This record gives sequence, structure tokens and C-alpha cells, in this order.
Amino acid sequence: MPQLQKKETTTPAAKTSASKPSTAAAPAAAPSAAGAAPKLAEQVARANYKDGAALVAPANANGYVAGKEAAKPKMPKVASVDPSKEMLAGAKKTDLGHGGYTQTWAGGSAENELKPTVVREREKDGHLGKSKLELASGEATAGVGARVGIGGEVEKSGKYGKAAAKGDVHLGAEAGANAKYKVGSDGVELSGNASAKAGVEASGSASVESAKVLGQTAGIAGKAKGFAGARVGAGGKVAITKEFVGAKGQVGGFAGAEASGELAGHIGPVTGKLTAAAQAGIGASLDGEISYDHGKLKLSGRAAVALGLGASLGASVEIDIGTALKMGGAIAIAAARAASHSVSQVAATLGSAWGSVAHWFGL
Repeated sequence: MPQLQKKETTTPAAKTSASKPSTAAAPAAAPSAAGAAPKLAEQVARANYKDGAALVAPANANGYVAGKEAAKPKMPKVASVDPSKEMLAGAKKTDLGHGGYTQTWAGGSAENELKPTVVREREKDGHLGKSKLELASGEATAGVGARVGIGGEVEKSGKYGKAAAKGDVHLGAEAGANAKYKVGSDGVELSGNASAKAGVEASGSASVESAKVLGQTAGIAGKAKGFAGARVGAGGKVAITKEFVGAKGQVGGFAGAEASGELAGHIGPVTGKLTAAAQAGIGASLDGEISYDHGKLKLSGRAAVALGLGASLGASVEIDIGTALKMGGAIAIAAARAASHSVSQVAATLGSAWGSVAHWFGL
């Protein structure tokens, strides 16, 4: 049953062609409005939709709105370019003691592959797609940044398993850009991103793993990260492929705080995972596209602004059948050995008892 909320309406007596009239009885109307009241059973109201939810819902003659609640706006996506492992590995890092440090970097890295390769990518439904031939591909990343922070890690192991934890909190500013290209049987595709951000970031992880029992372990691990500050980014793509011919780009920004976390655990072949994310702040984006499809030229653009809170949750469970069968076999073997040992002990006990009885009777 949809929720009803009061809506003040002052619509003139105009004929509408909305769908089915409301079953709610209209209140008594003044004589001058007698002919208009029945026509106001449902008025205009399909002017704006988002994700299948009416932002303006149909109103009945009593002035109430019945329908689906308007979808909450999502924070626009902002392109982000993180420093490559090579850049961070070559960064100048100064130890301040007690886990404190400063870190600066400036440089870039590039990868290029001209070797023809046959690949099969997974579709959204999980099935393998058609084979594709990649003739050449490459990526280049460049960036500059500085951080000051504190971090550390610890790891312990013993008879019953091992545990580890690490964390980092830093204040910093950085900027970066990357570019990719791909040439293959599908066509040619070029893409690139650039971004900059400044603020406080924190990250941490912890894990506990048991020793092996019947060849299997049990454990739990968690990780989380957060950011408070501002970031801007821009990205684009130009392609001539079987699926897309044209160009599209996007620019956006975000100011506020965001956090995400993941908790995963396993017991033998059974694995489970929980994920969560949240944002609070203001975000804006502007994107556009020009493309050609079956003789038609398409031009489109969109602007979005979001202010407020957003959150998401997720969960998954996975069972490794092969490992489960191996574990079952190990349990069966252990049980058989235990049963065989028990039978042997019982037989030995009975044999000893019979020997005592025979000796008693002089047999």
C-alpha cells in the first residue's frame, strides 16, 4: 500500500487524460465547481521521473498524493587517477619517528604491449564473451603529490594461527593523469583521465587466520578507508569500435567526506563478504557525448548536482565445491582411521579378556 502525503493543489478545472480515475470519494464541492470536481480525480503529474520513481505523483480529488517515493539523488562520479606503484616506490620518504613520515613524488610510468593476444572477457551475466584479438595496448601515468602522516603495521603468529594489522592516516595533496590506448579486432579506443585532490585520508586493515585443521583454515579480514576534503576530475574516450563510434567526456567535483569498508570471512570452503559505503557532502558533474550509430548522429549532455547523504550495503557468499569435496574426503579418511583404531582397541581388549578367562579355567 503506497504511503499518502498531503499535497496542497490549486489546479484550475481543466480536462486531463490521465489513466484510471481514483476510487476515493471526492468531497462535496461548491455548485460552481460541481462539473469540475470529477475531472480532478487525477491530474497531471508525470512531468518528472528518475530511476522509475515519480518525482511528481498523481493526485486524487482529495488533494492527496499516492505513489512511489522519489528516488534519492546519487553523488555524481568523479574521475580519479591514483599514483602508480612505481611512482610511490620511487617517492622520497622521510622518517619522522614513531611512525610519522613525509612523502613527496613526481614522475610517471608507462607500459606498452605490441604482442597480439586473444582475450575473452566476461559479460555482465558472468558468462564468457566472444574471443577478441588485441594487437596492441598501452597505458601511461604521471603525477605529483605530497603527504605527511603516520602509519604502522604489526604481525604475530603462533601455534593456533596468525594475526596482522596495519593502518595509515595522512594529510596531503596530489594530482595525476593517465592515458590508455587499445587496438584490436574490435577497433581502436583511446581514453584518458585527470584528477586532483586535497584532504585527509585514512586506511586500515586487519586479519586473523587459524592454523590448518584437516587441511583447511578459518579466518576473518576487514579493511576500511575514508577521505575528507575536495577532489575534481575529468575523463574522456574516443573510439571507433563495433560497439561505439564517437567521443564522450565528463568533468565533476566532490567536497565532503566519504568512507567504505569490507569484511570477509571463511571457514574451509565457505566464504562470505559484506561491503558498505557512505558519502556526505556536495557533488556536481557535467558530461556529454557525440556518437554515430546506424546512420544516426547522436548528441547528448547532462548536468547533475547532489547534496546530502548516500549509503550502500552489499553481501555475498561463495562455496568452493572442489575444496569442499577434498575436505569431505579428509574427514571421511580421518573418521575411518578413528573407527579402525577403535575396532583394533576393542579387539585387543576382548582378546586380553579371553586370555584371562582361559588361564583361569586352565585352558
